[in-house]
Amino acid sequence: MPIPNFQSVFLPLLKDLALGERTGQQTVDALAIEFGLTPDELSERLPSGKQGKFVNRVAWAKAHLKAAGLVESPRRGVYRLTELGRAKLAENPERVDINYLTQFPSYAVFRYGQDDGGEAVPKRPAVDGSQSVEVRTPDDLMEDGYELLRAALVADLRERIAAMPPAAFEQLVVDLLTAMGYGGPQEHAGLVVGRGGDEGIDGVIK
Repeated sequence: MPIPNFQSVFLPLLKDLALGERTGQQTVDALAIEFGLTPDELSERLPSGKQGKFVNRVAWAKAHLKAAGLVESPRRGVYRLTELGRAKLAENPERVDINYLTQFPSYAVFRYGQDDGGEAVPKRPAVDGSQSVEVRTPDDLMEDGYELLRAALVADLRERIAAMPPAAFEQLVVDLLTAMGYGGPQEHAGLVVGRGGDEGIDGVIK
């Protein structure tokens, strides 16, 4: 059978993660069996040649499900269902696709962004089953892909920063400001303070 589109991967992926924590390769192997993919189909690669087409679609499926709060990554390369994911899977949905995921506020923000009041605001029509991909120009598709990649990166950075220990966060603040040019080209332009009684000061920029 042809390689499934990434929305068709959503529900089988949730069911696979219901088994517990799974590595990326474990998930790809299980879903390849689920969809009956042949070795030739699994060897198909993206035009860039850098990644397998099916592996890429599984990765995008994970990104969308994670944005909806149904899936989480407790550590690098490992995924599992969240409590919300288990609850929704227990409802036995017939299909999980982009339209289904829009019921979750975090996914709406991931997909469309938000206004100053925190409300999700569509930037352009969603690419889903109601709109044929064929009618969109390559530029449109590239722009949509960029926006989704950027949103996924922002969400991932927020998670990583929130999980940082205080010392690592202070170092990040100083590194960021010096990388932006504060302190000039001199060596040791920034210094991490990181000690008790500093009244919340993370560091000093010369």
